[in-house]
Amino acid sequence: MTYTPELLAPCGEYNSAIAAFSAGADAIYLGADAFSARAYAKNLSTDQIVDVIKYGHILGKKIYLALNILLKNTEMYDALKLIEPLYQAGLDGIIIQDLGLIDLLSNTFPKLELHGSTQMSVMSSEGGLYLKDKGIKRIVPSRELSLSEFKHLKDTGLEVECFIHGAMCYSYSGKCLFSSMAGGRSGNRGRCAGTCRKSYSLYEDGNSKKLMDDAYIISMKDMCTLEDIGALIDAGIDSFKIEGRMKSPEYAAGVTAIYRKYIDLYLKNGSYKVSKEDLEEISDLYIRSQICQGYMNTHNGKSMISIESPSYKGISKEKAKEIADKYIENRIKKDIKLDVFAFVDSPIKIKVTYGKDLSLDFEGPICQEAQNKALSEKDIIDKLSKFGNTPYNPVSIKVKTDDRSFIPVSVLNECRRNICDLLEDKLITVNKDTDTSYFDKKKALINNKSSKASENSYIVAVKNIGQLKAGLEYDFYSKLILDCFILEKLNKALVSKLMDKEVYISLPPVMRDNKISYIKTYLDNEISNLLDDGIVIKGIYAGSIDAIAFAKKHYPEYEICGDTGLYVFNIYSEDYVLDMVSSYTSSYENNFGELKHYNREDKREVVIYGYTELMQTANCLLKTSRGCNKDYEKILYLEDDKGRKFPALLNHNLCFNTIYNNLPQSLMDKTSELSGRFSGLRFNFTIEDYNETKNILVSFETGNINNSYTRGHYNRGVE
Repeated sequence: MTYTPELLAPCGEYNSAIAAFSAGADAIYLGADAFSARAYAKNLSTDQIVDVIKYGHILGKKIYLALNILLKNTEMYDALKLIEPLYQAGLDGIIIQDLGLIDLLSNTFPKLELHGSTQMSVMSSEGGLYLKDKGIKRIVPSRELSLSEFKHLKDTGLEVECFIHGAMCYSYSGKCLFSSMAGGRSGNRGRCAGTCRKSYSLYEDGNSKKLMDDAYIISMKDMCTLEDIGALIDAGIDSFKIEGRMKSPEYAAGVTAIYRKYIDLYLKNGSYKVSKEDLEEISDLYIRSQICQGYMNTHNGKSMISIESPSYKGISKEKAKEIADKYIENRIKKDIKLDVFAFVDSPIKIKVTYGKDLSLDFEGPICQEAQNKALSEKDIIDKLSKFGNTPYNPVSIKVKTDDRSFIPVSVLNECRRNICDLLEDKLITVNKDTDTSYFDKKKALINNKSSKASENSYIVAVKNIGQLKAGLEYDFYSKLILDCFILEKLNKALVSKLMDKEVYISLPPVMRDNKISYIKTYLDNEISNLLDDGIVIKGIYAGSIDAIAFAKKHYPEYEICGDTGLYVFNIYSEDYVLDMVSSYTSSYENNFGELKHYNREDKREVVIYGYTELMQTANCLLKTSRGCNKDYEKILYLEDDKGRKFPALLNHNLCFNTIYNNLPQSLMDKTSELSGRFSGLRFNFTIEDYNETKNILVSFETGNINNSYTRGHYNRGVE
């Protein structure tokens, strides 16, 4: 096999890099001491990262920076300044979530590879192609995808990086606000509180029936794919990623070494059998009480959930010491060969051979005639072999001399240091093409597009027929957003009432390759029915890169609007998103003070009422608790230890769950404050029935708004 996948290891601290390289990692990913999705990891200083880059490049390894969080306006410039010395030192790539970084990084650091984080939630080849056209070279797709879906992404020509080991989130990454809304710490800002690791009771329709009591029903087992390495290699996956920047260097080294073993075995023999001893060892390396194979061959299931306990098994002191002695204390070094020529009245010459393709010729001072004792071949070898803490291991030193020459020890030491410098110059990439002026140019360009909203316009979005019936009884709004799966339930009476509304259709929050064909066929049929009935469809709401790419490809005749799942967190992502869609919906995690500093108020909507989506999940609460036969229509409720009940809807069409906040967010009494700052104020109905929907709309019209709501992040924002 000529193809060799990259084995990518986590680095949460300096020694993790040393350990991972020694254990066989081809590359590492690490976080800086700011803007990291693992804000509570030790992370590395700029100087440490530069040192790791130099050391890694000498070994032929790659180093990627994880800057995979959403950034605030005030942080964008600081992020670029953080990256600048790392780029100049030869950083190989950067893993990002914030869409606003794509253009800024491409133009400021033109040789820097951009990798789309799993936080981007890309699940389809259409979404992958869209990002490829925007300059993304590699995508880290959602962990929930199957092996066949990974293959589809490979067909785009993108590099594909897949998680192969470690902790798994219950929600699709990048689609989780549970910690943010319920715990006050945002996963999109690297501060996840691990809300999914807590115990919950599960109820059916509120208090009517308890399905599970005090269980860790949304805590995933850790992933271990040792059995699937061959299939991933056959699929052409470019990079095999181990999760664990919060974990120890011993974990990074121990797990890397085992996966290195089986990757090499498959590449050599085309097959392998995982030993019982290796499975036991990897299960003892700081992993949850149980492991599973992940989603590659299983869509979901109770067997993937650590229902009884989410706790970790730590590494024993004996095993930790064994790993540290093997991989941390003994740094990996690169073999070099030296051929030395020392003759009187000629410069000392040293030919340095590094690997198969690199050789250097070094020339030092003139060798003098020895006055007393000439330096012997053994003396020269002894002095030149002391490479100490450098990354070089002189496996061969051959000397040719006339046995008359004298070279001072200080000169030989200087020769050794110069050899290291020469090798470093050849092996370490230095990027000098930074355009730091681009940030100011981009900022000025964006600010020139600034535009204000006019008077308030209201929008109603519905997911079920009861909500639609209630909504159609009011005329203070004109724009109506229909969840796409409500279309098949419309009758003639309801259709006739749609004539007076501007009708938009919202796409699902989860758009996977294995369901794209189904969604397309379904929508074609339902849209055709509406058109036959005389309904004019104004546009489509899309809340992800996948959904935008899908809409642009299949329904280019319609206006495309950004839905709630499309994060806009700064003026740069605002500008980027508005190149894709005609309008966007404000992020739930921005506070009002931050929103005042955005530019395109005439293109921005805000949810003034609705239950916030906390999670979109491939795993199924019903399937975990009692089994699912895909005809269940009731609402489930997760109850936490504080008595808060979080409703969940099951989407049987695409097989995913949506978990909502326990209270709806309401800004209905803030419309005067919001006036002129948004193009639309939106009611987002999700779990409400007819009566509940009607009560909300009546309370808004009459101004008699009760206080059983949350403000979300409207006042506090996220750290």
